[in-house]
Amino acid sequence: ELKELLLDLDWLKARILTSSCSDAINDFSYIKAAVPLGRQGSDSTEHDLSLLRKALAFSVQALNSSSSEDVPTTLCQQLLGRLLPHITSNTTEARTLLRDSLAKALQDLPPPSSSSSSLPMLLTPLQP
Repeated sequence: ELKELLLDLDWLKARILTSSCSDAINDFSYIKAAVPLGRQGSDSTEHDLSLLRKALAFSVQALNSSSSEDVPTTLCQQLLGRLLPHITSNTTEARTLLRDSLAKALQDLPPPSSSSSSLPMLLTPLQP
């Protein structure tokens, strides 16, 4: 199902690497994930997908300026920083998938360098 693909971090990495971050964001338009931030809809998975889409949109500049070998690390850093406050509060199937994917990705991240430009984004969550 498309919703599960969009919540799969490995799929998102591959999608961004083989096309673009904008194409990955456009994939969200194929589902009904237009629940406004700060408003829980009847389908919390759609709300979670809306949060993920917005996090990707805020991350476009960092992802576009990353080399292809740095995209997986940058994507993890950006999503972790922007979504962590949202995925630790309430447990839904979507949040569990995101949390598990980010936890797996976090294990694969190299230690931060002192010149890492993405590091401040770890402290900047999405604002409703």
